[in-house]
Amino acid sequence: SSGNRERLAWFILLGSFIVWLAVIVAVPLIAGAFLQNSRRPLVLAIQANEGTVGLSNGTGQRDAIFVGEPARFLEGSANILTNVTDTALVRVFTADETQMLSRLNVFGNSVLEVEEASAPRFEVSDQPYVVNVTLVSGRMRLNLEDSNGRALVVRIETPQGGEVILEDTGHYSVQTTNAATSIVVLEGRASVLAGERGMVLVENQRAMIPVEGN
Repeated sequence: SSGNRERLAWFILLGSFIVWLAVIVAVPLIAGAFLQNSRRPLVLAIQANEGTVGLSNGTGQRDAIFVGEPARFLEGSANILTNVTDTALVRVFTADETQMLSRLNVFGNSVLEVEEASAPRFEVSDQPYVVNVTLVSGRMRLNLEDSNGRALVVRIETPQGGEVILEDTGHYSVQTTNAATSIVVLEGRASVLAGERGMVLVENQRAMIPVEGN
């Protein structure tokens, strides 16, 4: 009947309007989320200060850096291995290599996995620079530099299941053994999480993350 056809036409018109309205609302939201959350890798400059430093990248390709050689430049991730007499320097730069964000000194008998080093792809994003590492064993010292207005978050995972979060410029020391991980704040502030417990360390304070259950 004509009444049914008229109601159907109104339903189609109303449905089209709802779809159009949803598109109008969704497109800016999707575009905004992309601009906020899209990321690109930071640049890692890795060199041997002493001895020979083992190096592998995200694809598993292995390399060795000898003292006196130029730094190797990798994007986003790397694994660093030192023997007893070796030390390594890892510098983290912005993608255009114009600004150093952090410096990690890796001491002998250490295994450091840089799992992620990334930055927002777009300047409009308010997301931080992120560096996620795991100190599998050994010792390292970190310097966090002024990141010129954009936050820098460094997360350190430990074999004991703990996590250290650094967000302030400063100097920090982390050492991992089979028994525990030790964190010392030389300057700055660190958040330490171990299981359900957490604490904040400030200058000249130290914390231990023991093996779970100890």
